[in-house]
Amino acid sequence: MSEFDEISSGKGITLKPLVTGNVEMTVICGEYQTTSTLTPALAQWLMNEIEVCRLKAAAMKENQP
Repeated sequence: MSEFDEISSGKGITLKPLVTGNVEMTVICGEYQTTSTLTPALAQWLMNEIEVCRLKAAAMKENQP
């Protein structure tokens, strides 16, 4: 994750790098919003999980009649 990249899952999760090396995660659920600070390793794991979810959803969409 580059120092200037901001990643969004498109589903209410945004990851933004901080100058400290950690990552700020914002989660929005309807009217509620929460922000947490993640370690780089945890943020990388979360980005991987989001990508796996995207790929599986795309595959499911392609296989529908």
